[in-house]
Amino acid sequence: MDELIEKLYDYIEPFDPGWKYRIRPASKETMDNYIRAAELSLGSYADRIPASYLKFLERMGEDDGGLISQRYDSAVDMVATNIHEVVEWLDEEEEEKMLPFYIGIHIIPYVMWIDLEKENNKRILGTYDNDYENFTKVSESFEKYLFQCAFDHIVEYEFKEYFSIRKSDVDAIAKYQDITPEKLYKKMIHSVEEYGLNENWFCEPDYYIGESKDTTFSIKYDGDMHGKVTSKSQIIVKSIANDICNFNMGRILNK
Repeated sequence: MDELIEKLYDYIEPFDPGWKYRIRPASKETMDNYIRAAELSLGSYADRIPASYLKFLERMGEDDGGLISQRYDSAVDMVATNIHEVVEWLDEEEEEKMLPFYIGIHIIPYVMWIDLEKENNKRILGTYDNDYENFTKVSESFEKYLFQCAFDHIVEYEFKEYFSIRKSDVDAIAKYQDITPEKLYKKMIHSVEEYGLNENWFCEPDYYIGESKDTTFSIKYDGDMHGKVTSKSQIIVKSIANDICNFNMGRILNK
């Protein structure tokens, strides 16, 4: 897991060289206390805590330099990702299958969890308040989530455009083209990849992230389609944004 964190450092450094100097590791004593608390809360499931999350705490458990803690800073009043804060959310009364690692409060709490129920499928899930019956998927793994956080609010170039297509428009465009919305989503990705973008390893079926040496593009499909394009070239940003606009108007049928 040291290799994963080093890879994360290398990914962020060109865009925020000071980040790795702002993070603060958790001490060995703090890590030992956390493991004991997790074992009390999770029981046998404690053995399933991802090594990547433990390494995250070891390297930046005291302060993550904003990597996760500031990802949603415009939407919350209080955020807890610090190792001392998240340990308070560990329930010692019964064996849990969910490990909390992010608590954001804006009117009501929003908590993100690592799902430990399945040994080989440790998804990141989110839920509001105490609504533990209605989790939503955030990411397929903690490893992917770390890099998605970096991409979403650190990795970007000078010129950028954001876009959003409402579900009603997505459905209408797909119907016009006589394809499914899912096929439209893949078609849009294919058209943008013609700009030389390559799919990143931390993409997900509903969240595409593509990069070249001077351009980034992302699109998330959750009924709506929304994302951003950034580049060193304003011409490329405008061209991709225009292609997205054309899709939104129901054109670019065979690109």
